[in-house]
Amino acid sequence: MSTALLAIVVAGFARTFFLREYLGTAHLPPGLQALPLHLYLHGTVLTAWFLLFFAQTVLVASHRIRLHRRLGVAGAALAALLVVVAVIVTIRSVPRSPSNGTSLADLPVVFGSSLGFLVSFSLLVAMGIHFRRRSETHKRLMFLASFSIIGPAVGRLPNVFPGVGLVVLLSVWIALIVYDLISNRRVHRATIWGGLLALLAPVLGAILALSPPGRALIHALG
Repeated sequence: MSTALLAIVVAGFARTFFLREYLGTAHLPPGLQALPLHLYLHGTVLTAWFLLFFAQTVLVASHRIRLHRRLGVAGAALAALLVVVAVIVTIRSVPRSPSNGTSLADLPVVFGSSLGFLVSFSLLVAMGIHFRRRSETHKRLMFLASFSIIGPAVGRLPNVFPGVGLVVLLSVWIALIVYDLISNRRVHRATIWGGLLALLAPVLGAILALSPPGRALIHALG
């Protein structure tokens, strides 16, 4: 699954980030034809997170637990940096929305769901670090944290319909539930609460952004 997450990130952001020098930028919205520094930083930090998550799963699978724990310290710092950079990108995306290809009608949903993704990621990573000594809980929370921010990459895959990110999240959550039932004959608590958080946070964020106070905040940021 860590390999799949990394592949989705690369494929989703290939046109706008990873392969932009090879594919060209003429097909992109005007605001994305020349990326500002904060978007380069965001792409670099996000990629580093998924690379680290992949490396951590490889280390656990190869029983190199000590190195896994040492890298976990760097992972905690990287997660904090990811949230800070992503908040800056989300806020700065509001005045840039027309040039980025986001319509004013879609802006509240995009803005609110983006903040929801970050809230769920932050809470799941924090809980994953807190329960780092409980391997079954820890690995589920860190996986769900990584998967909770995969929605934007999924939405940028070719020929996908709006909201497909939440559909993918729901599908993987169900798959994790099935895995728990097969392997442990019960659903792990981290699977239940972590999955609900990952699914509901972006939805609640979008609902709040569509409310009058949310629209007022977006208008002020714009």
